[in-house]
Amino acid sequence: MTYQSPTLAVDNMNVMEDEAWHIVALAVLLALGATIVLGAMAWCFMYARESFTGSWTWSSPFSVKIECR
Repeated sequence: MTYQSPTLAVDNMNVMEDEAWHIVALAVLLALGATIVLGAMAWCFMYARESFTGSWTWSSPFSVKIECR
């Protein structure tokens, strides 16, 4: 009697493809946020001719403030 060990078919590529969209979505959101902030800074410097101020508040009411002073 010979013993043959069971084989397990594991394909890591399917797991990576299923989880890769999280990284892509995070990169897109980060790029969008950076574009908005950089665009606001450029507008302040070119048209308002004043300094740029930005603040980030993480509390119950979610708020982001971008303004020229």
